Amino acid sequence: MKTKGRNICDTLKVIRKQIADANGINYSPDECHFTGECKGTCPKCEKDVRVLEHELRLRQKAGKAIKVAGVALGMTALSASFTSCSIQKGYYNSTPALPKKVIPIRFQEYTAKDSILLKEKETLSKKGVLFVQGHIIDENTKEPIVGAFITAKLSGKKTGADIDGNFTIEVKPKDTITIKFIGMQDRIIKLSEMNFEKLNVITLTESGGLMGEIVVIKKGHKHKRK
Repeated sequence: MKTKGRNICDTLKVIRKQIADANGINYSPDECHFTGECKGTCPKCEKDVRVLEHELRLRQKAGKAIKVAGVALGMTALSASFTSCSIQKGYYNSTPALPKKVIPIRFQEYTAKDSILLKEKETLSKKGVLFVQGHIIDENTKEPIVGAFITAKLSGKKTGADIDGNFTIEVKPKDTITIKFIGMQDRIIKLSEMNFEKLNVITLTESGGLMGEIVVIKKGHKHKRK
């Protein structure tokens, strides 16, 4: 049975493959042989992301429109097969980077829908591990961002946002976490800005360097935004 981390990894591979195919980039992810505790990402995954971003930047510098395709935000469960997933497609033109915009973190009480987070919270609390939990959303759509990449500087821990845009990451005192997602501005957050008892709702904003018109197809409805 696959672990949650392995399912996240599979989801991210699908996203990277869709992006590569949409832009004519040769990308064939190898079978993962990572033997440690899978948190949804590993050195091989990180290398794949860097290579893909490099190829996208080269196309952008050449004046080509960049197409980004990702798993839509309406999925309700992690699955090894993605036959029920709707698709989110974006067509991105090279534009000047937008000014850095930081939206304050909101602190939200846990609900019954956060059962996975609550289970992780209970497990890590019993172990005496310092950690934070968050929910990542898009500024414009307010939808969860699936597959955002989260790293903690001091603890060295890394993870990916799950199908609901949620994450749990172990940290050290005075740590700093960085959140990245293609097409969005990186978000760097000091641990002192976060709440340990509530869910940290973190908003990512668009990065003008890769953003253009986005067409989102979800549950039979089509929406456009720029």
